[in-house]
Amino acid sequence: MANPSAHAKAVETKLSRSVLVGIAILSLAGMIVSSISLQRHYAKSATSYCEFGEKFNCDIVNRSEYSSVMGIPVSLIGVAGYGLLLTLSTLCRSRPETATRLLMAASAGWYSRCI
Repeated sequence: MANPSAHAKAVETKLSRSVLVGIAILSLAGMIVSSISLQRHYAKSATSYCEFGEKFNCDIVNRSEYSSVMGIPVSLIGVAGYGLLLTLSTLCRSRPETATRLLMAASAGWYSRCI
């Protein structure tokens, strides 16, 4: 009969690996969207890249006074943050606590963004 704790450890490892792959994929997507927003932040002309009507237009926000924190574009902070999550999810995947810590860090970042 198989050892129940060995089976539980194998399931936990597989789940942790799946979570890390998910974090890596979402981090890559976040880097792409943030990079596009950064490019639009410095663009001289308006585009319809994120225009969903008269009331909702990302270009207006992306060039407003709220698009920078102490002179640093928020989209650049996003590229750096998502890049860090991507790097950690790929380089530190052998540590069992990595998935939990990255999920907590990503959740904290998402929460602070919504405030």
